[in-house]
Amino acid sequence: MGDWIVKKTWWILGWVMVWAGAALAQEGHFEPRINTRFPLQLAEFEFRGVREYDEPGLGVSLAYQHPDGVTATLYIYNLGLAGIPDGAASPAVRQAFENSHQELLSMAQMGQYENIEVLGKDKIIPVREKPPLTARLAGYEYNVTAMPEVGRVQSSLVLWGYRNQFIKARISYAKDNAAAGQERTVQFIAALGDLMK
Repeated sequence: MGDWIVKKTWWILGWVMVWAGAALAQEGHFEPRINTRFPLQLAEFEFRGVREYDEPGLGVSLAYQHPDGVTATLYIYNLGLAGIPDGAASPAVRQAFENSHQELLSMAQMGQYENIEVLGKDKIIPVREKPPLTARLAGYEYNVTAMPEVGRVQSSLVLWGYRNQFIKARISYAKDNAAAGQERTVQFIAALGDLMK
């Protein structure tokens, strides 16, 4: 009798966890580091999941994908630093941006990307107009070594500070889809700006 009760209790708890997970999935992801809820759909990008990193300071990443194939990954982290100012102008944000740029170049050197080109670097763009919030932008073009069938890929790196965190977006698309990809990039960043108020 006791075993039956224990098994029944675990069965009920299991279903409660499934239901709770389904409810959370319907709401998207709440990120306590910046007190912001990320919806299931953001500028027509669909939420694909969240990854929490084990190493302190590396934070979390959120994956989104647009129906036309444009992918966006958002990283929220602080590297253990305190007092990261909002926007693009601070030395901390400039250094984080440069580190991210160098990481991309290192990935190419390690063979993950081939024939990488820097299309532009360190441009300042608006994330939102009021109150003003700006980000640093760099563009890249390359081949993904493991996926030669994809052809040339274009990718944007966008980084800014917000609520004592670095916010980094990587948005990528096939070069053949560059016009739509660039438009989706602008839409995605603007939608993030609307969330971060």
